[in-house]
Amino acid sequence: MKILLRIEVLFLLALAVVGGAWVLLSDKPGALDEGKPAVASISKDPGDGSTLIRRCHLERDVGNARLDIELRMTNNHSKKLLLAPPVLRLINAKGADVPAYFLPTEPPPELTAKSTHEVRMRFWLEADDVKGELVLEVDGQKFNIKTAAPLNLETLKNAEAKAMPVGGDWGAVK
Repeated sequence: MKILLRIEVLFLLALAVVGGAWVLLSDKPGALDEGKPAVASISKDPGDGSTLIRRCHLERDVGNARLDIELRMTNNHSKKLLLAPPVLRLINAKGADVPAYFLPTEPPPELTAKSTHEVRMRFWLEADDVKGELVLEVDGQKFNIKTAAPLNLETLKNAEAKAMPVGGDWGAVK
């Protein structure tokens, strides 16, 4: 048992104990506002306790674009909530669903029951999608992401993310 007398082993054991205690005693990730009432919803007002749309980024990819919507969502349901259709959808001006942008290693986010999470939703926009209004529908509630004012993708630099005003006129962004 001379191995337990070595200073390096004692240091690593102490580090493991401290790390394990920190993981077990720290708050659960995403459990920010567990006691707040209301179902999953979206608002631009951060003071109401519901979900907040933080920002929208648009990145042009030749004739298409990837839209990243970062939001803070509260799931007050008693079971987990998968953020995929029909729970969460982006709808274009024609009333059609905009397809989600996904990678095989990046599945749609899930919100555990009675918790709040920071999530990023990605959508793949065609050139026609940015020529009209975009509406995000979450759990039956609708929220404007873009006005009906058209945006010409050719005015944006290729492969450069651009911050877009939530619910605003994207055509005015240069």
